[in-house]
Amino acid sequence: MQNRYVGDVGDFGKYALLNAVASSGLRLGVVWYLNEFEEGNLDGKFISFDHLRTLDSQLCENLRLIRTAKRHLSQVHSGGVLTTDTVFFDNALPRPERPCYSPDRRETEQQRREHWFECAFEAMSPTQLVFLDPDNGLAPIGLRTHSTRACKYAFESEVNTLLAAGRSVILYQHQSRNGTFEHQVRHSMLRFANVAKGAFAITFHAYAVRAYIILPGNSTHKELLSNCCTRFLQKGWSRVFRILGALPA
Repeated sequence: MQNRYVGDVGDFGKYALLNAVASSGLRLGVVWYLNEFEEGNLDGKFISFDHLRTLDSQLCENLRLIRTAKRHLSQVHSGGVLTTDTVFFDNALPRPERPCYSPDRRETEQQRREHWFECAFEAMSPTQLVFLDPDNGLAPIGLRTHSTRACKYAFESEVNTLLAAGRSVILYQHQSRNGTFEHQVRHSMLRFANVAKGAFAITFHAYAVRAYIILPGNSTHKELLSNCCTRFLQKGWSRVFRILGALPA
């Protein structure tokens, strides 16, 4: 997540979905995976989406006010975008300034990342449902936490730690250039097949395709989250959201 993305069309879909799943009664936590090393690309530019206003006029207005004031995560915390009992963790991710060639440097950066996640995990202690919002999604197999690219990803070990603690996880997944998006999302879900039975994904289709991988922590959470997403689509959101599918329970 980067501050320059705040209030764009991706945020509109993201917060609409999070508010829907928060209606399950599971207390929501958000780990932003804040990346302060912003690239000079055009991400976050799609801020004109009045054609979607009828889906949630209040959310549209809240995001417009945030864009007018300052595109910053602090505005999301205070702007009435998510439920009032949402727990936020917005510490910036650590990132080495240059590649780590020595074992000592690699170990130092790995420890910095581990400490960051330990703080995030502790902050999420009051919650039952945790949304992880990295720039790109789940880290590719083989990527290490000391990499300069690590700040753009959530790591499998981090997701598993939350699941092992009995929490359900929603993981943002951006489309990469490798293969079809459906294949990418299903492959990510399969990496958790042994620890999150009944995982499924919901995709948002506006300007670009984004996926939210839903990993239930237990069978009760699975039923609650599945029912919430079904009701969400029935309220007109099937116009821009689709269920990708579920793994065998």
